Amino acid sequence: GKLFIKIFILLITMLFSFSCTTYRDYSMVYEEIYSNDFDTAYEQLELDKSYIYSDKDEVLYSLDSGLLAHYSGDYNESNAKLSRAEALMESFYATSVSQSINSFFTNDNAKDYAGDEYEDIYSNIFMALNYIHLGKIEDAFVEIRRFDNKQKALSVKYAEQIAYAKEQVGNLNVNVQFNNSAFARYISLLLYRANNQMDSAEVDRKKIEEAFKTQPNLYPFDVPLAVAEEFLIPNNMARLNILGFAGLAPVKIEETIDTFSTDGIAFKLALPEMQKRGTKVDTISVVVYGESNDYYVESLEKIESIENIAYDTFGEKKALIHAKAFLRALSKSAISTTLDVLDASYLEENGELSTGLTLLSIASKVWIAASEFADIRTSQFFPAEVFVGGVTIPEGTYVVQIKFQDSRGRTLSEEIIKDVVVTKNNVNLVETLCIR
Repeated sequence: GKLFIKIFILLITMLFSFSCTTYRDYSMVYEEIYSNDFDTAYEQLELDKSYIYSDKDEVLYSLDSGLLAHYSGDYNESNAKLSRAEALMESFYATSVSQSINSFFTNDNAKDYAGDEYEDIYSNIFMALNYIHLGKIEDAFVEIRRFDNKQKALSVKYAEQIAYAKEQVGNLNVNVQFNNSAFARYISLLLYRANNQMDSAEVDRKKIEEAFKTQPNLYPFDVPLAVAEEFLIPNNMARLNILGFAGLAPVKIEETIDTFSTDGIAFKLALPEMQKRGTKVDTISVVVYGESNDYYVESLEKIESIENIAYDTFGEKKALIHAKAFLRALSKSAISTTLDVLDASYLEENGELSTGLTLLSIASKVWIAASEFADIRTSQFFPAEVFVGGVTIPEGTYVVQIKFQDSRGRTLSEEIIKDVVVTKNNVNLVETLCIR
């Protein structure tokens, strides 16, 4: 009897050690970014790091910190953090055997967070932007190529695992559409245009059009007119490009399903689902003021919905998570059912309950109820939507005024950027962000 009680206590202790997750309180960080104070937001995240992230969340921290460093203009630090995230995601993809076994018997929170597909590939885009701001064009090209290679490998990355999962649980509905990024192609086009490699820039222009035509669910809007304008710059003029980010990419929530197997065994599934956060931004207007009272007006156009792509690329991973959760929950329920049968048999044969078996049966039910919860870890600060535009102007120094408005014309955010130097044969890029 004492042995069973000790086992019971051990099971409960293990259960709650597995079940505990870090409560992620980003409220102080969000308070700063809603005020467009990204310097303080970055400092606040570093201050709260030990409270927000566990030792299994190094990728999560590196992504969050890298993005906030980018928004605050610390491009070298951003590259260091995003590069660290990229290396860890590659390392964690082939998860250690011990972590896989542990997560099978508990849940996926027992593993190091290895990132979602969109987090991995868009980290390269933001590193490319960092390099552009640092004037390192060749390094920016390298990141664009890395993005392109990852995107091409996306469809085959999970193929073997998906095939195995289908054998175990039957048909899985997996259909990832994303195969070409208009945003990545646009950045590449700007790089080639600045290098006066117009044939290569033209290839990117065609690829942008192709992205819209072949992926209508991901691009339910028109190709920006700004793309064609990149080819109409007179020799005596320069080009200023404006990149606007709006809203924030999806977060994950837990969806719980109580269901039955074909054998009538009851079990619980806790599954991660992506929830879009969207944006209130409807229009982004830009006024560029020159040194001699001249000014230029531009309205930015949407070129990419990162939230659509995040939602789409999560599909293959989600199918595997669902298959694994199904098998794990089935195994847990089978153990509990077996203990119930043994307990009932003991009662029938001996006319009394077995304290040990009863305790183990109770422990198994508590274990099933409390150990099965979804891994809803996800980066917080990728934008939801990407807008682009540009003005063709003489070389010089300018002031750029940017206004974000909602569908009713109400101003959500306004930014004034001074001392913007614009030169010919260069990627003159201004970035702005409104997370509302």
